[in-house]
Amino acid sequence: MKALEKNAIVISAILAKLLDIGINTEMVNHVDFKLDEEFLDTVEPCMNWLANEGIVTWSNTAHTMGSWTWLGPTLTSRGIAIMGAKLEVDGKSVTVAEYVVQPKNQNRDFSAIGDFLGSAIGGFAKSMSS
Repeated sequence: MKALEKNAIVISAILAKLLDIGINTEMVNHVDFKLDEEFLDTVEPCMNWLANEGIVTWSNTAHTMGSWTWLGPTLTSRGIAIMGAKLEVDGKSVTVAEYVVQPKNQNRDFSAIGDFLGSAIGGFAKSMSS
C-alpha cells in the first residue's frame, strides 16, 4: 500500500470519529479511531496535517510512550463545510461525511477521499486569495 493511500484511510477514520463526537471536551486517544495496528503510526501526522490545513482543531495534546491523546478534537467550520461537499464515487454522488462513515468492511477506494481533500483544500485556498 502506498503512503498516500494509507494516509487517506487514516484521514477518513479521523473525520468519521470527529463527525461522531461533534464539538466536545472528550479526550481521544490514537487507538479510538478504530484502525488496524499498521495505521496507528500515521494518526498523529495526519491529525497535524488536518490541523495545519484548518480542518480540525483541539485544545491540547499529550504524548506518552507510543500513544497520542487529543483533548477536545473537533472539526472547524471549514472542516464541517468540507464534510458537506459532494464526492463522486462509483457513479454516485455522496457527501464526504457519508463516504467516511460507511462501514469499514465495504470495499472503498480511499484514493477518492485523498483526491477530494487535495482538490478541495487547493480550491478553498484559491478562493480565499481571490
